[in-house]
Amino acid sequence: MLKNKRERLKAEKASLMALMKDLKQRRLNDGRISGLVYNIRMKHYKERMNHIERELSILEKQLKENIKVTSGGKK
Repeated sequence: MLKNKRERLKAEKASLMALMKDLKQRRLNDGRISGLVYNIRMKHYKERMNHIERELSILEKQLKENIKVTSGGKK
């Protein structure tokens, strides 16, 4: 279950990175969106990215603890 959640978060992170890249392209190169819209969306994407990073950090710790428990403390 933890591994599945980790994979979903990694996929969402990759998706957010692609959205941020596209947003920069549309703002800086194409000029298709305003600075206000760019800033609002980028702020939202960065906040979500930070949340995902925190969750992934916690999940990694939990997974390591589970591995230690299931393997009897051996690495």
